[in-house]
Amino acid sequence: MRVRTVTVFIHTREGDYLSKDEVNSVLLKAKIIIDICRNAIEGENGFEVQTTRVAFSDPSVWLEHWPRHASQDEIPKHNLTAEKELETFSQIPENLKLDLLNLHETLEKTNITFCSLGCIRKPSLQDIRLVPDVLLFSPHFNMSVNIEPMQFLVAEMLAKAVQRVSQESDQGLGNFRLCASACCYNVRTPFFPAAAASMASQHDTKVTFSVGVGLENGGELNDAVTLAKTSQNLSKTLKEIMLPPLECLEARCKGSCERASAQLQGIQVTYAGIDVSFNPSLDDGMHGSVAAALQNLVEVSTITDIGSLSAVASATQALQKLPVQQVGYCGLMLPVCEDHCLAMLASGENFAEVGFNASYSSDSSSAEHHHKTERKTVTHIPPLTLQTLLFLSSVCGVGIDTVPITGDFSPQKLARLYLDVSGLANRWQKPLSCRVFPVPGKQTGQMTTFSSPYLVNTRILPL
Repeated sequence: MRVRTVTVFIHTREGDYLSKDEVNSVLLKAKIIIDICRNAIEGENGFEVQTTRVAFSDPSVWLEHWPRHASQDEIPKHNLTAEKELETFSQIPENLKLDLLNLHETLEKTNITFCSLGCIRKPSLQDIRLVPDVLLFSPHFNMSVNIEPMQFLVAEMLAKAVQRVSQESDQGLGNFRLCASACCYNVRTPFFPAAAASMASQHDTKVTFSVGVGLENGGELNDAVTLAKTSQNLSKTLKEIMLPPLECLEARCKGSCERASAQLQGIQVTYAGIDVSFNPSLDDGMHGSVAAALQNLVEVSTITDIGSLSAVASATQALQKLPVQQVGYCGLMLPVCEDHCLAMLASGENFAEVGFNASYSSDSSSAEHHHKTERKTVTHIPPLTLQTLLFLSSVCGVGIDTVPITGDFSPQKLARLYLDVSGLANRWQKPLSCRVFPVPGKQTGQMTTFSSPYLVNTRILPL
């Protein structure tokens, strides 16, 4: 098990913006917290920490010179005026540019590589018009936009922002740092780009801090499935494999938060928890794949076929029962370009082993185990689609992630996908996000040619 991220959340109060000096001070304190936490987690017999990050709340609230525009309630109906608004983007005001430049320079000085500006919780069209230029102002910046059900114009404006980011960034990968989100802004997921600090209470000091941890644990899921063989046994084997390291990690995190509070003298630093989501690893090949792990269950042929929904639900329920303080998505991540098995399925290949034999007990609690032998045969492999991923998200999380689509996509179609994700998230009050990669110059069915070490290439999926 690795720690994918240690994320320090920077909580500000509703209505309070931060001056440049306050931003500098806050980031210096965040860096102290990061160093204390990292040293504790990586200490003797500890865990590898891959990245450290900071996340603010809502850029339209805490950035001093973010233009305060109309609220969602004042968004115009879908008429000609609204259509014209969707065709234009705002240039960053000069005073906001200075805010962003100061933030970028302070991130450089403090050696903080990843910074979420937060989630725009109640976006107006004017807010979203700023998104492309703000996001691309610095390679350190990440952000998300909350999409409410039935807000089609907001969803369409964000889709157009995503389109512009793809056109103005190398291989379209500026969108690695941008997503639509729903029901995410108060859950404090440490994973980017949806990471955002919740708003501080008016009874708190102007700025408070908390620490959340995200994992890379596809290998642990594979090990648990190998022992369990069926979903019925998965809760037991997951607890055996994952709980001891999680308890150790939690103890280190809690202790480091206490030390950080003491060192910062009067500054509140709380432990938010661990986002225990199953998260694949590219380094470990198929052993690190979450999708491949689930396909090793007896009752699953491929992650795209019938039987997979039940397996995903069982794995998620088993994960959420682990007795540690949990935060964020706490689901099962199926990022197409970050999971070897999913990338193969999207390319039309299959990892499920035809003729796989698995011996398992139909009643693991029985004194006498009556072993059966299942022969897994795959005669037809249903394609991996956006609908399949959304279907599976209904019982787990995290939504639609790292999905490559054609560069000349229809913003209206992407807006409808955002609304589907939002509708699902809000119906069940669960955090979901949607991050797609429009690839300039590529059409549906063609292979991506990403050069990033953090992504695996696959075929462009139809939207």
